[in-house]
Amino acid sequence: MNWRKPAHDNDRHGEAAQTVLDNLDKITANWVKREFTSSCIDRGEDGCALLTKRREAEFLTTDDLQALHELQDVVGVSYNEEKTRTT
Repeated sequence: MNWRKPAHDNDRHGEAAQTVLDNLDKITANWVKREFTSSCIDRGEDGCALLTKRREAEFLTTDDLQALHELQDVVGVSYNEEKTRTT
């Protein structure tokens, strides 16, 4: 099986898959070791938060409002700082 060849779909999904495969050399994979335990943040989001901090990214997007306060602690930004930067 050739993993670089998408399914024989000529729809937008097949085209999007082909675009990704055509640009694999531009995609960077990052591995993050889980360094903390949280009852609010799930495994995917904790990795994103740690990577945001490590890469000094300008923002982290999340839809998990219940974990937002802990995510901000991990990333190292407070709500007031973020509000100031965005207004």
